[in-house]
Amino acid sequence: MKKVLVLFLLSFLTPLWANSFSLNQKGTHFFEKKQYQKALKKYSAALLRAPESKVLHYNLGSTYYKLNNYEQALKEYEKALGVSDKIKRSQVYYNMGNSYYRMNKYKEALDSYIETLKLNPDDKDAKYNIEVIREKMKNNPKKQQQNKKNQQQSKNNKQQNKNNKQNQQNQKNGQNNKSQQNQQAQKKGEISKKEAERILNALKEDEKKAQKKKTQKMQVRGGRYVEKDW
Repeated sequence: MKKVLVLFLLSFLTPLWANSFSLNQKGTHFFEKKQYQKALKKYSAALLRAPESKVLHYNLGSTYYKLNNYEQALKEYEKALGVSDKIKRSQVYYNMGNSYYRMNKYKEALDSYIETLKLNPDDKDAKYNIEVIREKMKNNPKKQQQNKKNQQQSKNNKQQNKNNKQNQQNQKNGQNNKSQQNQQAQKKGEISKKEAERILNALKEDEKKAQKKKTQKMQVRGGRYVEKDW
């Protein structure tokens, strides 16, 4: 009786597994042709037949990534992390890093790439992406906002100093011609100093623009996409 039951279960489950494998193959076919919506349908249908399949969650995640649905991609990738093979798990973390990067979550992206290297220290793309992320974190909006605040404070201080100097000049209006000539010479010196500051600020601004342009050119390298089987 037990033998009959086992045979019955095997005859019931085997077609489900085979059907899931076939749907995964079809999904991969559509994915490679960049027909991501069709691929999504095939992978989803396959997952209904094999809900514990790590490769299907991984492939679904990659498809959502291509459809710019990074949050859903991350959910699927997280379900694929249970794969036992270290290299395959490193690929999951790598794709998670790319998803976080697209969402501008640089800290989470960095952590994911680091996990990739823990599992696969030879992953050159992960190493490169870590450098890109660190460069972008140096030039993040919060830091730029703080720099603008500091620049505004410096500008206010300069204006205050200018006002103080103007008051001092007004107090000296009653002095003789020699004193006035000295004041004019001093004023010329101040103008030269201001001109030097203007040139220095212009150079700093050019340097910032060049750094920003360099950072914009640096982009993380692409993901590792679908798998036929694990």
